Amino acid sequence: MDFRNLFDVSSGATETIIEFVCPVNAITKIQSYAIFNDGLLAANYDFVPTVDGRRVYPYQGDPLTPLPYRIYLGVGSDLSNVAMIPGALDLTPGQRLKWTAQNRSAVATTMGVRTTGYIDFSGASRSTRFGG
Repeated sequence: MDFRNLFDVSSGATETIIEFVCPVNAITKIQSYAIFNDGLLAANYDFVPTVDGRRVYPYQGDPLTPLPYRIYLGVGSDLSNVAMIPGALDLTPGQRLKWTAQNRSAVATTMGVRTTGYIDFSGASRSTRFGG
C-alpha cells in the first residue's frame, strides 16, 4: 500500500491528511513515511501521527524543540522515495492510523504525507477447531 495526500492547509487550521483503519482479519505493516510542506519557518508547522488517538513515532522529529520530537519539516523537497523515513509500525484489526497537519503561519501552506507498507491477511490470528 502506498498512501499519498496533499492539502492546502489554511492559516490557523488543522487538517487530517491521511486516515486508515486496519481491515478485519489482517495486520497492517507500515514501513516508512514522508512529510512535505512548502512553508518557510519550521516553528509554524506540525505533523502529528497517531494510532487510536495516541502519538506514534515518539522519538522521531526534532529533539531540541520546546515540545520534544516535533515533526515539522520533511527530509526532501517532495514525497518521492528518497524522502522516505523508516518507521516500522504494526496495526492490528480495527486500529486507526491518522496523520494530521497543523499550520500556524499567516498564510495557507501545502502540507502532505506519504505512508508505505503492506496489509498481511495471513498474519492475523485465527482460532483453530478441534474434533468433528
